[in-house]
Amino acid sequence: TLIGVTFGVRKGSAAFYLAGFALAATWLIAFALVPSRVRPNRRLGADIAVGLGAGVTMFGVFLAGAWVLSRVPLLDQAIRDVFTTADTSTMSWVVALAGVNAVAEELFFRGTLIDAAPRRFASVAGVVPYALTTVPSGNAALVIAAVVMGAVFTILRIRTGALTASIATHLSWSALMIALFPR
Repeated sequence: TLIGVTFGVRKGSAAFYLAGFALAATWLIAFALVPSRVRPNRRLGADIAVGLGAGVTMFGVFLAGAWVLSRVPLLDQAIRDVFTTADTSTMSWVVALAGVNAVAEELFFRGTLIDAAPRRFASVAGVVPYALTTVPSGNAALVIAAVVMGAVFTILRIRTGALTASIATHLSWSALMIALFPR
């Protein structure tokens, strides 16, 4: 519901930022309330490097994908709507909001939910609820991005056993999308 509120209020307004930070707070509180089995990261530097590489790679994938999807009017408009939000708001606040939500989402979706799921359903637990939470935004581009990136984040979390790579990927990909994605 909060993502729907965030995208439903006037972009750049106090209500926009309040709803966006409330969304991050929701994931952080849920993460804090449930014990996590995420292991301490003994390969911190390597996982950060992998995450940054994955973030840059996925930015390239999204550039190519947007070029293809821009040929579909409904998806072209959905992509434009996402960036209108960023472009009509204060950039430093948008980056802060994206960063806080990236970390909070990884802690909850790739931490809490994957830990709570039976091992054989870990992949589903890291992707499906994440994608479903974007549906109230009413933006098809965000739902597609959540499915694709949710899968990438989940694979990184499962393969490394830690959250560092998925957090680094989420942060770098989000920053690149905000700063460099052509409008």
